[in-house]
Amino acid sequence: MTWAASIYRSFYRSCLGLCIACGEGEISQAVESATETLPLRSQHILPVTPADEKIPGRAEAIRYCQTCHVFAEPDLLDKQTLRNFVLPFLAERLGIPIGTTDLPANPITRQQDSKALAVLAEAGVYSEYPLVPVDAWPSIVDYYLQAAPDKALPQADKDSVRLGLEQFEVFKPAYRTPMPFTTLVKIDTARGWIYVGDSADNSLAVLDKQGKVLQKIASIPSPVAISIRPDEDWILSIGSVFPSDNPQGKLIALQKEEGELSFPPRDILAGLSRPTFTSYADLNNDGLQDIVVSGFGYLVGHFSWFENMADGNYREHILNDNPGAISNAVYDFNHDGLPDIAVLMGQAREGVFIYYNLGDGNFAESYEIQWPPSYGAAHMSLVDFDGDGAMDVLTANGDNADYTPFAKHYHGVRVYLNDGENHFVEAVFYPLNGAYKALPVDFDADGDLDIAAISFFPDYEKAPEESFVYLENEGDMAFVAWTFLAATDARWLTMDAGDIDGDGDEDIVLGAFVRGASNVPPALEKRWQREATSLLILRNKHF
Repeated sequence: MTWAASIYRSFYRSCLGLCIACGEGEISQAVESATETLPLRSQHILPVTPADEKIPGRAEAIRYCQTCHVFAEPDLLDKQTLRNFVLPFLAERLGIPIGTTDLPANPITRQQDSKALAVLAEAGVYSEYPLVPVDAWPSIVDYYLQAAPDKALPQADKDSVRLGLEQFEVFKPAYRTPMPFTTLVKIDTARGWIYVGDSADNSLAVLDKQGKVLQKIASIPSPVAISIRPDEDWILSIGSVFPSDNPQGKLIALQKEEGELSFPPRDILAGLSRPTFTSYADLNNDGLQDIVVSGFGYLVGHFSWFENMADGNYREHILNDNPGAISNAVYDFNHDGLPDIAVLMGQAREGVFIYYNLGDGNFAESYEIQWPPSYGAAHMSLVDFDGDGAMDVLTANGDNADYTPFAKHYHGVRVYLNDGENHFVEAVFYPLNGAYKALPVDFDADGDLDIAAISFFPDYEKAPEESFVYLENEGDMAFVAWTFLAATDARWLTMDAGDIDGDGDEDIVLGAFVRGASNVPPALEKRWQREATSLLILRNKHF
């Protein structure tokens, strides 16, 4: 699974030592020479105009806020969220003295264990001195609180989601956990197995295509991703699902003996900052498979690749020293024979970065798809949507656990088409509250890609059935949305697609999380707890 793993998100990332204004900064001559022909893009910097200068506080906000992220317009969040949560948290992160404004105290406390607090201190997350001029901060606060809407802006109009979903047969397996907290579902198409990771009991279960438990292994803290291999499986453990800066994540290996996974596990990587996803490739052309890890972290984290040292050890190379890395993928974007790396970042400078491989283990960063820091990036897939031979990007952004969840008009599923030069243009936006994952698959075998999407934060009052949406591609990137009544049987955190039953079409598995649900009608939450639905299998009926 790939997910944001941020039950409470940090809205901003302070930027000690970061210099991105106008894309300037010192670059070594060697790297500069190597990247001359690459289509590298730095953060887009919004210029301060004479009109901005006439609006009190806006010019200061534009100047200073962009040192950490794409400029966030005040209409992205409502006044209450800004005043009670975002701005107090930001003030403490930026080292603004208490009493500079009448904002309440930072509600996001530092109540973590001692190891996590030591990590925060070493990283300098909370600045001891002001990173923004103290005399400018009140005007920035006043600007946002005056310009922000009283209520969140409405989502764009869209056609109603159709009930029925005749493409699939809904099957509820007997597999249950008392309080479903499913952090991983993965289909092994070769065997017709379904891997299920659950954080409630720190287990990894192996199910057959009917949902019958073949094996269950305990003592694996919150499995979130798995690499299925002939002789062993590599399982990624996030360590702590809930926010923490204690680096407890691991990548472990379980050997396969006579078709079963054997215990105890073997550690491959340890001390990871809440990792959410891994990819594997020979990145430095030494004939050995390296590992790419998205370390989402919390207030501290980083995106890295781990060099295979051929002796069972790996050396970490940090590509992005910021928290928020979620999913990643390896692909040769510029067709130079070297594998590049794409990563989706869900904090601060949100969006999609490409790290172009320069050879010899060196990479050049390009900030390709840029979002403000409230977008809630949650998932990314690389796929050629329009069949032109250039890799496009499918994203879901709807992580809505930042404080008090509410509907955000910019949440949804997006398709960015590649123009052939690795410039990505938004071609599809389907508004979907709380969009958490989207998978591009030709489910109906008509030659174009459909999209299966889940929402972890749908509008339960108005559209609870949007927990799952099937976007049927009718050609020319036009989609019709479908769902089914049982979509409300749980709250879906994770999803996978694959041919479970071996009939030639792609099925879907949904994994449920119902523990500690927020903004859910009490009757619905009680039903979830009573029925304890952990999984749903959507059997494709095309063949």
